[in-house]
Amino acid sequence: MDQSRIESAAAFLASLRAPDAVPASNLPEDLRPTTEAETVAIQLATLAKLGPIGGWKVGAASASALPVASPPPRHRGRNRLSLRPSLAVARRAL
Repeated sequence: MDQSRIESAAAFLASLRAPDAVPASNLPEDLRPTTEAETVAIQLATLAKLGPIGGWKVGAASASALPVASPPPRHRGRNRLSLRPSLAVARRAL
């Protein structure tokens, strides 16, 4: 995947965070990554468009599985991640 397709995929994903965005079920087929390296490149390019890192999401399918990490962006004008039901209790502790 060349850099222009990576940037196009990132622009598509970043546009989905706009207040008036229409939800999409998938990336357009021509922008879908086929390797882990392409996936990471799209993720980093999307993050560059959205702004600074707001934290890290880390998880694994099981105790023996390789963990996967994702750096969600910080919301503009705030120092914390957006409030989601799963974060409500943790956020009150801050």
